[in-house]
Amino acid sequence: MNYLLPVLLFLALSLNNCARYTLIPDDAPLRAIGNEPYWSLSIANNTIVFQQLGQEPCNFSFRNTKGQHTYQASGPCGSITINFTNAPCSDKMSDTAYPYTVSIQLNNHIFSGCGFKSLPKPTEPQ
Repeated sequence: MNYLLPVLLFLALSLNNCARYTLIPDDAPLRAIGNEPYWSLSIANNTIVFQQLGQEPCNFSFRNTKGQHTYQASGPCGSITINFTNAPCSDKMSDTAYPYTVSIQLNNHIFSGCGFKSLPKPTEPQ
């Protein structure tokens, strides 16, 4: 009977920690960032937006590749191939850890960085 109190305490603390985290759905938007030169990427709603610092964004449309982490598309900016690898990545500028390592080929240019899933922006109640 003496072992019951520590077990209950452990369970209560574990459940309390679970409430702090929000589950991110599998189809949540993907985001990526990189440095030298700075760039950003978002993938959501069958649209890829890639932007380099000081330049206009490049928009690409693609077909949903549910469950895949490689994306290929063509648009006015040329062709893009994006690969999200399930390997930890650290942003060297901010020392932030991310769950994905990202490589991008935009035409003949290679970009490397870190990626993550994000929750969609909340919508206004109707």
